Amino acid sequence: MSDRTAVPMSMSKPVVTMSWVIQVGIAGLFVALAMQKFSYAPMTQVIFGEIGGRPAATASGVMELVAAVMLLMPRLIPVGAMLAMGSMVGAIGTHLAVIGITLTDPTTGESDGGSLFGMAVGVFIAAAIVLVIRRRSLPIIGSRLAGGEVERSGFEPPTYALRTHRSTN
Repeated sequence: MSDRTAVPMSMSKPVVTMSWVIQVGIAGLFVALAMQKFSYAPMTQVIFGEIGGRPAATASGVMELVAAVMLLMPRLIPVGAMLAMGSMVGAIGTHLAVIGITLTDPTTGESDGGSLFGMAVGVFIAAAIVLVIRRRSLPIIGSRLAGGEVERSGFEPPTYALRTHRSTN
């Protein structure tokens, strides 16, 4: 495989396909969620009203868009997965500590039944799966996590040859 794909030779085609399906799914979901955050929809107001309002919603939306783009760029997939996981840790923590697991839509009065919380947990798990699959592509530490097998992802630290000079005295 070429360096551009950032897929190790040892990864089977079904695993690569599964990773891409998960990555595209997370990216699509993050784009949709970011649009709701940027528009500051009523449910977004409920979620972010107590934790920073519109600026916090916008920052969260930007983070999700960046993660979505990274998940679609072969060399940045594991970093995008980590960013997605971080975003979902924030969402899960907010649900548990501030807004509760079940939310009520202010426009309809209907409960979401905990679906947003469940979605956050599901996306966290999905991003963790992508990270495990793509761990060899992680900058600097990827080869250590892969048991010494190095993948060319464009992020290897530079190597320097030391020259020794022998004097002829």
